[in-house]
Amino acid sequence: MIVGHGGYSFPLVAYFRKLFMLNKLTARAQSASSYTELRWHGNYSVQMSMRKGTLMANTRSQSRGLSARIYRNAGFGFAALPGDDDDTISAVLAQAADNAGLLRQTAEPGVLPVPSPGKGVYDYRSRRIPLPVAERIGLLRQLDAAIEARYPGLINRDLGLSGFVSEKAVANSEGAETYSYIPRAALGVTLSMQANDGIVELYDVLGGFGEIEDQFLDLDPILLRVEQLYQNLREKAQGTQCEAGFHDVVLDSAVAPAGDRMAALRSPFMSMTRGRPVRMLRSSKKEC
Repeated sequence: MIVGHGGYSFPLVAYFRKLFMLNKLTARAQSASSYTELRWHGNYSVQMSMRKGTLMANTRSQSRGLSARIYRNAGFGFAALPGDDDDTISAVLAQAADNAGLLRQTAEPGVLPVPSPGKGVYDYRSRRIPLPVAERIGLLRQLDAAIEARYPGLINRDLGLSGFVSEKAVANSEGAETYSYIPRAALGVTLSMQANDGIVELYDVLGGFGEIEDQFLDLDPILLRVEQLYQNLREKAQGTQCEAGFHDVVLDSAVAPAGDRMAALRSPFMSMTRGRPVRMLRSSKKEC
């Protein structure tokens, strides 16, 4: 399998794409007459949402662009454009050079200190074959069915699966080259149930660094988190919700802070209850 899904590519194809783009940037940067930096940046994302087993959204997006920075006579010129073909590289270099030329009219001439060039590859893509869209949907439905079977009293079950990748390649005219591929994935679970005074809900987000294929193929650890989420939801449903607004509260001196107890003894609003002084206080209760 060579075709990628949602911006995620089979490692062999991605490897050659990485080398091709990095070599292209290096060649153009090193052929410049002054210090030049070229950066290529690609963002890829997939998002799915499901409610009670029904797929509500399934989107995929990708964007790529180039930026350039050129130094001329104590001034840096910067430019950025969408796209990543040869014409875009030429255009972004020309715009950066023009912007650097604007600064030459006011900046004092100088020489840019150039550090030693560095090289690095930070590729954290999954080594597994990417899940097709149908299998991702099936994964959500399998999780939804397990939640429905275990917790039949829920009003709603909402699941959200997302993946995001930031891919970058940078080269400069002094021989520096670097490439990075940083993936992140998240699975959101929201549960809601009927309480005595309304509907309550809680959510949890699983995942983090890595791709969908590396984090969510095994449902057992996910269901353990869902179990804890459900127990917390039940406790919330059994609790009494706060009523917003201002209310008069009688605070016993046995539970009042020391400062409040001293204030109560000096307060004209002090009264006696069972031989102990209390104080009428006003407090704001906010909704829990």
